[in-house]
Amino acid sequence: MAGAGKGSRQRPVEDREQFDKNWDQIFGRVESPCVEICVLDYLRQQCRGCHRTLEEIADWAYKSNDEKRTILKKAKERGWDEKSLNN
Repeated sequence: MAGAGKGSRQRPVEDREQFDKNWDQIFGRVESPCVEICVLDYLRQQCRGCHRTLEEIADWAYKSNDEKRTILKKAKERGWDEKSLNN
């Protein structure tokens, strides 16, 4: 690789999405259930895509992994399917 040697500090990330997934697996970050279908169901007060409430969505970044897993469990009970993350 041209330019790589003792002075090289970083290797370019060719696939950022795969890098992020690997990072999360290594360090145990709980992945967001967002499927980028952000439509609020006003009757149920939840997103039609990920089945989280607005409060759960807004607070996601501040929750611990255990709290995120609890939210995911509730979202599954509301109809969220984690298989949709792979699409």
